Amino acid sequence: MRLAGSTIRGVALTAALAAIFCGNLLPAEAQSGRKPPEKARKERPDGERPKPGDPPETQAPAGPPPKPLTKEELADAVTLSTNVVNVETVVYEKKSGGILQGMKQGNFEIYEDGVKQEITNFAPSQGPMTIVVLLEYSRRIENGWITKEEVVEPLYVLGSRFVKPDDNVAIVAFDTRPFVVQDFTGDVKLLNRSVEFLLRNNPAFSESNIYDALNFVLQGGKSDGIDLRNGETSRGAEYAGLKVVEGRSAVILVSLGYDTFSKLNYDQIRQVIGATGVPIYTIGVGNLFYKSNEHRLGAEQRLSWQQAFLALRTFSRISGGRYFPVTFSSELPSTIESITNLMRNQYSLGYTPSNQRRAGKTRKIEVKIDIDGDGIYGEKEEEKNYVIQHRETYIEPNDNPRK
Repeated sequence: MRLAGSTIRGVALTAALAAIFCGNLLPAEAQSGRKPPEKARKERPDGERPKPGDPPETQAPAGPPPKPLTKEELADAVTLSTNVVNVETVVYEKKSGGILQGMKQGNFEIYEDGVKQEITNFAPSQGPMTIVVLLEYSRRIENGWITKEEVVEPLYVLGSRFVKPDDNVAIVAFDTRPFVVQDFTGDVKLLNRSVEFLLRNNPAFSESNIYDALNFVLQGGKSDGIDLRNGETSRGAEYAGLKVVEGRSAVILVSLGYDTFSKLNYDQIRQVIGATGVPIYTIGVGNLFYKSNEHRLGAEQRLSWQQAFLALRTFSRISGGRYFPVTFSSELPSTIESITNLMRNQYSLGYTPSNQRRAGKTRKIEVKIDIDGDGIYGEKEEEKNYVIQHRETYIEPNDNPRK
């Protein structure tokens, strides 16, 4: 697999970035004397735990609020720049979850807005994976809902059991903004070091800007980062985003599902996800708290949780990924295994749309299968027993984005 475009430049861990990234540092790290950026924040008294459904502890950062993207700017950001539409597809049984393997191009049909398209590109499941693990690392996780260890420790299993040397895995943690903990690598030791770094330190802020963090890993941008090999830091390193990666790529989003005050709103991040075409596999760790405490929550609190879960489910559905609500921390290793199995059994389908309109509008994608090769797609009962996992939409190019 080749990574197209620029990725995060080599950056490294020092006490300076640890001070920015973590609230409670180890004694050796605290000696740097550097502090997190000064922001007016209303924190809870020590020892007081937030309740599900409570409003964010900080409604806005100090100074003027972030300026939202205009419709024109968003259109520029998310429209496709190529005529070929790629659709990563996985087929598995509804009941057993067994993945259907060995399919050929002739076993698939693609429809766009109800019109059949000619499949021009087809690649079976093979080659390395490119994954960004996007991990919520906020005090909402640490302040009594669930523990940091429950969320972070299972990441060890990703490196030790499922990552191969030619894979590319990055770990990005976020609270108010994303931080690159580990740039793309297939080195298990480096991945484990990044997990140890997260366990060794503690989240700094209660805010979690999920929408902005997703936009960062998909579209790219600037971020502080660390390289655990040589102890150096880099601020504002440029990151190209998964949209420029060739081959199989995906985001594994581990989060409660709450967004605090991202610059992008919910509708905008849905457009970004739909346009980028990268599957998002969401692990809803909020269930670790919700399932055991639902009976203690008021109606408004339960609604807040359900809205958070719906957001995670929607991100997966529209991108062609899958949503995994995790009720027990012991489920996380098997969940990660399921995600890597799905990724390694994707079929890459590509077509050039017969509709040449270029007005920035959303188009719907449907994939049908013919298992036995009789030329009839998606109509037999046997085929209805399978889930065809793929992105649902994409945004066509826009020749006049500012009109």
